[in-house]
Amino acid sequence: MSTPLTPPTTIIPGATSPAAAAAPPVATALPGLRSFAAILAVLLGAVISTLTSRITSLGLADVRGALGIGFDEGAWINTAFTASQMFVGPLAIMAAYVFGTRRVLLTGASIFVVVESLLPLSPNYATFILLQTLAGLSSGVFVPLTVGFVVKTLPPRLIPFGIAAYAMNLEMSLNLSATLEGWYSENLSWRWLFWQNAALAFPFILCLLMSLSDEPIKRLAAGFDYLGMILGAAGFTLLCIALDQGERLFWIQSPLITGLLAASVVVLAAFFVRELLARKPGISLGYLGKTNIVMLLVLVGIVRFMVLNTSFIPSLFLATTYGLRPLQVGDTLRWVAFPQLLFAPCVAYLLLRMDARHAVMIGFATIALAFGLATPLASVWAEPNFIPSQLLQALGQTMALTSIIFFLGKHVTAEHALTFGAIVQTTRLFSGQLGTTSLAVTQRLAENTHSNLLGVHVSVSDPVTLQRLAGSAASLVAHGASVSTSHTMAYGVIDRVVRVQSTTLALADNYRLAVVCAVCGVVIAMLLRPAPTPPRPIPPRPTP
Repeated sequence: MSTPLTPPTTIIPGATSPAAAAAPPVATALPGLRSFAAILAVLLGAVISTLTSRITSLGLADVRGALGIGFDEGAWINTAFTASQMFVGPLAIMAAYVFGTRRVLLTGASIFVVVESLLPLSPNYATFILLQTLAGLSSGVFVPLTVGFVVKTLPPRLIPFGIAAYAMNLEMSLNLSATLEGWYSENLSWRWLFWQNAALAFPFILCLLMSLSDEPIKRLAAGFDYLGMILGAAGFTLLCIALDQGERLFWIQSPLITGLLAASVVVLAAFFVRELLARKPGISLGYLGKTNIVMLLVLVGIVRFMVLNTSFIPSLFLATTYGLRPLQVGDTLRWVAFPQLLFAPCVAYLLLRMDARHAVMIGFATIALAFGLATPLASVWAEPNFIPSQLLQALGQTMALTSIIFFLGKHVTAEHALTFGAIVQTTRLFSGQLGTTSLAVTQRLAENTHSNLLGVHVSVSDPVTLQRLAGSAASLVAHGASVSTSHTMAYGVIDRVVRVQSTTLALADNYRLAVVCAVCGVVIAMLLRPAPTPPRPIPPRPTP
């Protein structure tokens, strides 16, 4: 039986006095209705952040067409949003300490509503990018502040449910976005890709008003390392932009990517040096260097990679093999999204009654089994073939991610509360970007390899190839093609068969890679040590 998580006290940037550091965390428990409003606020804030990024990527072709821009210009639309979220995350924690969580969240949500309402009405590309950047900056405060708020204020028995709401969002948002994008494009307008986010912000604001109370405006501790926090935010933002654009611009062949990578290394090095030397560092590197913390952050990255695989592989396979549109692909991805409504509360309930480390191991073992079931992927597969694997992935990934963040929260003290809030957002965004880039790179390399290997066996001097070409040409003539063009079209048919097969084999390799990652997750979870036991409060001395 695991010890219930005791929420940390108010965030105090910088070093704390020995008495404050030793004092036990004190929860400011919310009443019932406010507690559930806080949990819903976590869910909505995370859904808005993830859905905005994902659905913009899926609907990028419609947005490019409306703005009259090409592929290269359109590639910066999602980068502007993600990079802005990355930059503002650590700074939002500082702002919340000074101005109060309620003020920062309500300000961010209000700006977000205005920006998302205006985005579809942008007169040109420059205005669109500016508004997209503002959308990222305003929504970048949602996740770190809402997650930190529920960990700090919810009763211990409800904290797993708040964290499960965050984990549930990741699965639901990524896998429902294809359905939403397809439905908007076919029934309404691409503008609803943005207006839906503005609409979701209204219940989010209502939940914030119900669950958060006003806090007095404070002053940061004298000597606090402002510059270090800005350097850290800027360094990870530069690295995020390089990862997002690197595959498109051929990595070090591009002066821009080379410059971004070099600048990120210099800025992050300055950040680490400054934090090591600062009297009151914004980020405690000693805290991040603890064995359990390092392993838990690695596990978050592994889960993010596998969650992306869950939506990436079926989407690409069905679009390449059958030419399905996003709305049709969404029929398969919904098998991951909707079960979260059942799985997430069940996982939260289990975490109150079992060691979180065991739940992490079970989650990763379930993921390994799920991806293992999908490794026989073949070009004859259709949507129903993915469903057993998708259901198991939904269960395993929800259990793993919820348990990891729950167990990570057990290592939070008042002294390191600022550090914890900053790394939650940075890890979430950076691991997601790293996972997306890794998927793109591994898919490209594996697809090229399989295409070359398949091409070796396709030769015009091979009787089997000649027979296949002749059969394809005859079939095309029977369906109305002219004799003069049928042979050229037959070569196109063969080319498509090779491309579909190489894509399928590469996606199967990605499934195998996900199995290996899941097994690594099980091994790392086995190495986790028990969470530190919070100090017991010292009883007051009796008055003489």
